[in-house]
Amino acid sequence: MELILYVMYFLALFTLTTPAATSNCPEYKLIHTGCMPYNDSVYCGKINNTLNGSNGSTIGLRYAYDSGGRMITSTEVGSGGDIVAECARQCETEDECVGFVLIPSDTTPVTARCNTVNETAVVSTRLVCTSYSYQHDKNCQIHCGDGDGYMYSEAYSLGSRPVVSASNGGLLQCSQLCDRLNTCKGYLFDNVGGLCTPLNDTVQVTAVRPIQSYVTEKISNDVKDAEANVIAWTAHTTEHVFENDVPDMSAFCTQELEFDLGSLQGHVVSGQLALRNMGVEISTPFQFHVSDLTLQGGKAGMIPKETFTIRQISSVFAQESQKYANEFGSTWYPDALEEIYPPSTTANNTSPYYQLACSGKQEGVNGCRFSYDKGGRLLNSSSVSSIKECFALCNNNVACLGVSTDGKTCKLVNDTSILIDTSLTILSYRRVAPGLLLLPNITRGVWFSGRIPLNVIPGTYKGNITMTSILNPDNIVLNVPITLRIWNINGTCVQNKFKSFGKAWGFDHSAVQQIYQNNNSIFNKYITTMSEHGTPADALATPWALQRPISDIQELLSGPYAQPLFNIAFIGISNTFPISKITNEFINEILNNIAPRIAELEEANLLQYGYIYGFDEAGQAYEDVVYKLFGEIKRRWPQVKTLGVLNWALPSDIPVDIWVVQYEFLEQTPFQIVQKNMQANGKLVWGYHCISPTSPVYLNTFLDIPLFKSRLLPWLMAKKGVDGWLYWYTNWGFRHAPNAIDNSTNQLHSLLHADTSGHLSYNPYVGSGDQFSNEDGNIMYAGADGPIVTLRMQNLQSGFQDLALLSMLDRDMKQEIAGILVRNAMNYTFNHTLLEMTRERVANLLQGKTLSC
Repeated sequence: MELILYVMYFLALFTLTTPAATSNCPEYKLIHTGCMPYNDSVYCGKINNTLNGSNGSTIGLRYAYDSGGRMITSTEVGSGGDIVAECARQCETEDECVGFVLIPSDTTPVTARCNTVNETAVVSTRLVCTSYSYQHDKNCQIHCGDGDGYMYSEAYSLGSRPVVSASNGGLLQCSQLCDRLNTCKGYLFDNVGGLCTPLNDTVQVTAVRPIQSYVTEKISNDVKDAEANVIAWTAHTTEHVFENDVPDMSAFCTQELEFDLGSLQGHVVSGQLALRNMGVEISTPFQFHVSDLTLQGGKAGMIPKETFTIRQISSVFAQESQKYANEFGSTWYPDALEEIYPPSTTANNTSPYYQLACSGKQEGVNGCRFSYDKGGRLLNSSSVSSIKECFALCNNNVACLGVSTDGKTCKLVNDTSILIDTSLTILSYRRVAPGLLLLPNITRGVWFSGRIPLNVIPGTYKGNITMTSILNPDNIVLNVPITLRIWNINGTCVQNKFKSFGKAWGFDHSAVQQIYQNNNSIFNKYITTMSEHGTPADALATPWALQRPISDIQELLSGPYAQPLFNIAFIGISNTFPISKITNEFINEILNNIAPRIAELEEANLLQYGYIYGFDEAGQAYEDVVYKLFGEIKRRWPQVKTLGVLNWALPSDIPVDIWVVQYEFLEQTPFQIVQKNMQANGKLVWGYHCISPTSPVYLNTFLDIPLFKSRLLPWLMAKKGVDGWLYWYTNWGFRHAPNAIDNSTNQLHSLLHADTSGHLSYNPYVGSGDQFSNEDGNIMYAGADGPIVTLRMQNLQSGFQDLALLSMLDRDMKQEIAGILVRNAMNYTFNHTLLEMTRERVANLLQGKTLSC
């Protein structure tokens, strides 16, 4: 009831209107109206019940309609009420009809299968049915009421005119269905059952049914077309756009192709565009551009186009899992946001061009190059007179993906994902295809996003995204308007709130260094990217926590997307560690190893921001050990916080500063009491997820579950009032995915760019047996030039932004509004409209207010 009242309240505040149909949509004209009303007149001929089928216990008789070419048509009747009369009317329209077999269903109201025949041969039957003879009366005139007695042919066996049929809709939906079908020239619509039958031919026949025939002279499959046979539509950022997707028929032709977005200063705004090639060969790739967004209402203001990026969405193959996969019946899941490379500066813009991937030895320091001497990667080695000549050789070899050259020797390779150390003065270039190619019968997603500058004036901004052919960049083949409403909310205050949440997101630093040959520029790109998404690259279950430079920690704690706390060291005692071994000597040895790092942090004035990660899912049997270990830590270093992942209700005096609990346990009363007491005493309560909770009903960040589950995790934080979140790893797959290591070099490597179908060469399998998931512990990919952000990361980022906005409200209001979408761990509601309405409500509560930063 609470949810219903909220929804009703929102609908009162925000009237949702459907924009008028675009001019590109076909216009339909009513041509024939059939016989109407349906029940005024029955039929002209005479019928006689001649045979009865089975009564359920004995065998009966019927006309033979299933052999000898005797059946004329087989249709479903019953929408008009009188199934016998309706079947007789069908026979009336068929000159060769001499009878029919009526096979009733057990539905309510009763429908039946009407099989008309041109001969009355008799066979035995176990069917419950009745056979009628029919005698035509050529002198009788059927009364059609207000109808004209005609319709377009829907003869299923003559010309295959019906393209597809649908029911339970209206005229609008029927026209939209026809819009989407390349061969549709018109449609039949039955008012009684809402049956819609698009047709690819419009042959006129007599109609004895109350059916309407619509036709359009504009036979078009370029509705909202980007080019002939390409259609486009917008999709919400919480939706997967699968490669077999087609537009939603309930909204396609009436929905304007535009983005209407609300956000605020400092937040990232994003949108998703779907493009489908309806079955033609298009050899030219496309490129995309975002214009400057200008402030409306006569005010001076602009969001520059450089704010935004446009990326293609590539898909990852999801192996079937017993618990999570195939929720959408798909095996390729859209996830990776990859760069759409711009055209080269050569005369032929569609030709490949080359990006420098790795430099060899420079100024006496070794560099890196492509691996071409192992793994069968070397295609050819030739002498050349210039680097340009090496590029030309690669262009002429379809298998060539890159070159390593010093301008004299040219080595062509078929794999550029493996970099190795080298003392050669050599340059390695990747061959890059520009633009986005749309293959036949494949839907591709395009993602645009940008962080709104903090100095932007609140108000409504307008601009557009354009799509052009690379060969003809001046010809705009698709224009998508953007309306962006910047709310009058202090973005700096909200950004500070974004930074204040506790964040513990594990990161394998050494895997990144190995993949990119210690390239500091790429390494720093990872650190920045993860912090911007609210998933900063901390060191959790790894020795790197004690080894990383102090400067790395300072970077985590500073800047616009800083985290408030960091992990000093991982001890990670779990259920598998024998309690008998955790003696005083053992504890002293561990803490003595940590002591030098403690001294470094104290000197850098960082100690008050650190915690020691002591326990990782240790059971209640370890309670005494928690007292012993954490008690000693607090005795030695009172400033240092203690963190334990402990899924049991803690005693009030236990020396745990940050209690991390698997989030579904917070539904239980004992856990709620502990949470309340700890927070009242200034301690922190964080949630976490991993491969658990295991049931698909829960929220998680797996590859093959709905995207909105990633978006709603921060809303759950708001509802449950937790102070932070922990996730064990963010790039586990960099080292542990089945294809993470190249067998020929035994080396970690990056991924090749997706192929032209949008498929990424990555195996997401994690775990074995009962613990099976796709992408547990991995929310990004190792791209050739750095991190590949995923849709799951983007949704987490948007969710954290929502959380920051909600957290500007008082605690009770925050939890009340968050409860509109998330009531508890297993009870949540999601639809795109409700999400945006809820965000708008929060914005309206905060706009123009003086906020406490």
